[in-house]
Amino acid sequence: MMFSSSFGLLMALLSFCASTISTPPSPSPILLLSPKYINQLAGPDAPPGFDMRIFIDQVRDYDPVDFYISAVDEMYTLTDRSYEQVIHMGHSEVVRGVQFSYYEQAHHPISMQNKHIVLGILVGISTMAKQQDFSTAFVELRFDKKIFGLVRIGTIQNRGLGNGRKINNIAATAAGPAKELSMTTANLKGNPALRDPATARKQYDAASLNYTSSMTDPLDRNLTFDYGRYGEAMECQTLFGAALDALATSAQHDGNALTDTFMGTDWSNRVVYQAFSLTSAHGDLLLTYELIRRVMVLVPRRIFDEESCGETSFRIVHHGVRMGTGRFWLPDFPEPERADS
Repeated sequence: MMFSSSFGLLMALLSFCASTISTPPSPSPILLLSPKYINQLAGPDAPPGFDMRIFIDQVRDYDPVDFYISAVDEMYTLTDRSYEQVIHMGHSEVVRGVQFSYYEQAHHPISMQNKHIVLGILVGISTMAKQQDFSTAFVELRFDKKIFGLVRIGTIQNRGLGNGRKINNIAATAAGPAKELSMTTANLKGNPALRDPATARKQYDAASLNYTSSMTDPLDRNLTFDYGRYGEAMECQTLFGAALDALATSAQHDGNALTDTFMGTDWSNRVVYQAFSLTSAHGDLLLTYELIRRVMVLVPRRIFDEESCGETSFRIVHHGVRMGTGRFWLPDFPEPERADS
């Protein structure tokens, strides 16, 4: 079935998900996310012509950490697929009450691909974090301003969306709040310690590294992570935000591909993640993107379970061989420019 507007697709989705849901009022987008804004996040760049719009349903509020834990799990699942893989429809398992669902617009010349879903989740979660509004959200995926897919974050079952439904109608334009939100890449590239991998590694090696604990990957008993807290405490949701960005960025690469240095930040530019490859006796790199992904899934969750979110160093050991090291840390970034500056 072909819909003439994005609201038509939204209505069809709501009808498809729950036949008892009443017709919602015409929603207003919380934010138009232009390609420029999307590319200013530390995650992967948006394809040419691609943009997004987000609608937030404020009937139910979620714990931000629930959103991030479920998003990290789902993002890891997406990294196991080709970045260009076509996905017509799908949904995740419900984790901590949160589910991710994907719907492709029928008969549209553009197919919904894994990369669009990766960007939809990353930017959707980051935008809700910026607004401090963690509710069920609908992320329109658009090409040349025409919707070709939809990502739903959260759940809508077992409740009506007619009476009492409130759509978050924050006045926003791509030229205004988008500039305020767009701080990650600009500051990341402007910080010499992060822009230059050699400088970043030297700075990392000089840090106070303290591996006080160890954990084994449940998927590979030969893979262990030594880790330890050092330095300042941080909000757990920003730690998960950094892990989510790292997974989204790594999704562009084959899991077996090697990398020397891998760095980025969460959406707020507060938490930096870094991973550095060690080398073999012959000077070959050892760190793969799959090893980085396993760190991002497991170590932040373990730190959260231990109620000790903060700056953390880690070391990756596979079959007794040290493959790489890294950390989550809180650098001193300059204050971001505001939209009215």
